[in-house]
Amino acid sequence: MKMPSAAFSKIYLFAVKRVAMQSVLLVTCFLALQVPVAAESQLYLTEDEVAERSDWVMVVDAVQLPNYMKYPGSHLFPITQIRVNYLNCLSDTPTRPIHYEDFWYHDGQPVGCRRYNLVDLNQLDRRGTIYVKAGKGTSANTAAVANVIVRLSVELNVHEASAAVVLVPEEVHRQLVSDFGSIGFFKRAVQGGAQIAIRLVSNPRVFDEYLYYKVSN
Repeated sequence: MKMPSAAFSKIYLFAVKRVAMQSVLLVTCFLALQVPVAAESQLYLTEDEVAERSDWVMVVDAVQLPNYMKYPGSHLFPITQIRVNYLNCLSDTPTRPIHYEDFWYHDGQPVGCRRYNLVDLNQLDRRGTIYVKAGKGTSANTAAVANVIVRLSVELNVHEASAAVVLVPEEVHRQLVSDFGSIGFFKRAVQGGAQIAIRLVSNPRVFDEYLYYKVSN
């Protein structure tokens, strides 16, 4: 694991502000997009079905590591690993998911990350989806999942790309909205200034809402 550093934090904060500077354009694009989730659909979408409707997919999978960092006096147990795989859905030939990045969390707080590969994205690939897999790891670690979604949104902006939708299991949607609130994302758009928008849709599509974050100067 690579532990976060002061330099990493500065770069991360700079990237967040860069996202916010493009907020008006991003929100406009979100509203105009033909999102991969059909408006009338209330059926559960599998990972393959989402890929058929998307230009690219980032799959987020949270797993609890039962014995990792478990020793007397440990301040990092338990650890949750969140793996992110990337799939390019525009390739002429079938491609396998790429292991993009791993994150490690303790009680919802980031303790490490490691990137394994770069992604091939450009600003024209607008129908992207961040797909959160259902499971015990996700249900028990929604704060960590929310943090990863924000980090991925910032990283995508480096490629001048953005996710049209973040698709999450229905059973954790409401809790994720609460977790985003603790980060500073709320349902009402802020008036004036730079902001970041995330579209959070439940799977099946029962809930569909935008969350907004205002970036301070």
